[in-house]
Amino acid sequence: MITKTGRIIISITVLFTLLLCAACESENIKMDSERIDPILKKHFESDFDKAGLNEVSPETYLKLRDNTELLKYELPNDPSIADDFVYTIYKDLESGDYWIVKRGGFAGVTIVYASTTTKP
Repeated sequence: MITKTGRIIISITVLFTLLLCAACESENIKMDSERIDPILKKHFESDFDKAGLNEVSPETYLKLRDNTELLKYELPNDPSIADDFVYTIYKDLESGDYWIVKRGGFAGVTIVYASTTTKP
């Protein structure tokens, strides 16, 4: 049976751990934002701008989706629009290459744009 003192120590330990995790998570979000902001400013200032991007095969999306070494950032979409496009950015932190995946729309398409011709 755990004593009252034991419960207090466990509670304090759990609280301290949660606070540390929250701090780490917010730091990761900040770091991710700093890495993604230039891409957002270049291609999503007002509406999606594909200038400087090359369209690549949709099969590239499967490779991107399963690649755990890439930074993944999903842009928020408007849930009130059923056929809205959803954009996801994948960035290779070593090379700086990135891919923008555009999914959805009325016909349900998947289009992948690459910053270079490099494959994921």
